Amino acid sequence: MSRSTSLVAALAVLIIHLSAEVSAKTFEDLLTELRSYKEPLEYCYNGPFKSCAEEPTKVSGPYELKPFPHSPSFGAYCEQKLFGGGWLVIQSRFDGSEDFFRNFSDYKRGFGKLTGEFWYGLEKIHKLTAWRNTQLLVELKSFKGETKYAKYDEFELGSEIEAYNLKKLGAYCGTAGDGLRYNHPMWFQTQDFTGRKEKGGKKGGHKDKNCAVERVGAWWYKDCSFSNLNGLYGDKDDPKYMNWYPFNNSDEGLCFSRMMIRGY
Repeated sequence: MSRSTSLVAALAVLIIHLSAEVSAKTFEDLLTELRSYKEPLEYCYNGPFKSCAEEPTKVSGPYELKPFPHSPSFGAYCEQKLFGGGWLVIQSRFDGSEDFFRNFSDYKRGFGKLTGEFWYGLEKIHKLTAWRNTQLLVELKSFKGETKYAKYDEFELGSEIEAYNLKKLGAYCGTAGDGLRYNHPMWFQTQDFTGRKEKGGKKGGHKDKNCAVERVGAWWYKDCSFSNLNGLYGDKDDPKYMNWYPFNNSDEGLCFSRMMIRGY
């Protein structure tokens, strides 16, 4: 969806209110509604740029990127303040408004809004991390207001054939603890996809327990692991909730999570 189309949709909201409720609302009220109009996932401010690092204004927000010359451009949220900027956000959670207990197709394609909670999509993450060296930054915050981070100097997801496994995970540094090392090099699991194969080659039918169902999320689970950033949202000490065990050596649910990648 183009920016002009989004603007037309927003103006339509104004026209409806002007015709039906103009006597009850001030211009400032209507302007507030226009400013709060929520863009769809495809909407972005400007571009295209090859990467978030090449976006010139260094202002965090949604942009249009075109990293591959012979492929279509796509929208992305760029974080330009943390650790020198240039980060592309691949996961964002902060209020529980988006349902993250989804099937494999949703996680492959991506879901949510770039200006809200979202998962960027396994296929895009694979392509972005496979063609050049990539770092991973995980930003976390507890319901008590404590903020920590985990940074990895190398990160790559495998292809769909490899079940988008955690193919590469480099050296860790940070304050949140290394909550992903135990998961390397596991495949990505969802409520309907374990990443394994039955006898005969059919995917997703392994008789062992499905950690995505047990933990009500989707992740690179290994024995249901020590992190679950796509789990349920809430302030509870329970492994089913969005957690990063080394954060406080517990399964306490976190109130904020962002995963970001940056090529180099």
